[in-house]
Amino acid sequence: MCQILPISRSTYYAYNEKVMKKDELSDTVVQLFNENQQVYGTRKLKVELAKKNYRVSRRRIASMMRANGLVSVYTIKKYRPHPGAVNEENHPNILSRQFNEKNGMKLS
Repeated sequence: MCQILPISRSTYYAYNEKVMKKDELSDTVVQLFNENQQVYGTRKLKVELAKKNYRVSRRRIASMMRANGLVSVYTIKKYRPHPGAVNEENHPNILSRQFNEKNGMKLS
């Protein structure tokens, strides 16, 4: 076919979209992912699939997750508030403490 059309073989394969087959394994991965509060990643899904007598690589599980748009909750970065300005105010030495600032040892 590539000889009839004036295109190279590599161009054909580069633009040939591989359709991910909807099979029962893909449905099982989606089902397990959703049953476990969308927390499971490829490692835990592989263990769960092994319990159901499926022998699947993590790479294949990851490609199924990508194809179905599944992302584990733990991989999404969450907002954490950052501390404000550092408190470097001078405080009076009310107790007459005598500490060395470098190593925190008490001076006699």
